[in-house]
Amino acid sequence: IIFSKQITEKLNQTQKSLTIIYFGILFVAACGTILLAHAMITSRKYQLEVKKQAFYDHLTDLCNTRLFTKIMEQEFTRSKRDSTGLALMYFDLDYFKVINDELGHKAGDEALKEAAIRLENCLRECDTVARIGGDEFAALLPRPGNLHDIMDVAERIIESFRQPFELLGHRRNLGISIGIAISRRDNENYSTLTQRADNAMYEAKRDGRNCFKFS
Repeated sequence: IIFSKQITEKLNQTQKSLTIIYFGILFVAACGTILLAHAMITSRKYQLEVKKQAFYDHLTDLCNTRLFTKIMEQEFTRSKRDSTGLALMYFDLDYFKVINDELGHKAGDEALKEAAIRLENCLRECDTVARIGGDEFAALLPRPGNLHDIMDVAERIIESFRQPFELLGHRRNLGISIGIAISRRDNENYSTLTQRADNAMYEAKRDGRNCFKFS
């Protein structure tokens, strides 16, 4: 009887030890799973941040020139295949330098952020808006419709910029000069389209600013 009781006690102790080991293994596995999931999430966030820094403007969150060029190349291929046309708009903020000189660069940054928002609000979801440097922006319009449709977009943008900008407690007015190039020729590439839009934008500035010109 004593021997049987000792065996029972040994079995109970062994069972308790195995139970502790089992739950210990489960705990370690759970911790490992949590740590792995955290590492994967951290890695994903890092990859997204690297991608954002590589392809998006840090101030406005619009796509930068690098990504804009890639999208333009893709849209050129599509527009030639589908024969649906493509329009490119180049924008330059009028009197932006006055904002920087009078109110400082922080106010200038706020003006650029607000300008980006106004441009996006005037365009379609399928359109791509980019900050290409300084106070210059660009927009790519796939399937832009007819000339009247494109003029409506340009006029809507100019009208939106007639509203004063609230910049760090100061109210200032900014205009916008727009150059527009439409690609419907088979022999054109995105480089020549960009040059034409840029030239048209500077023509708008020479013609009194706060207006649009077609290439």
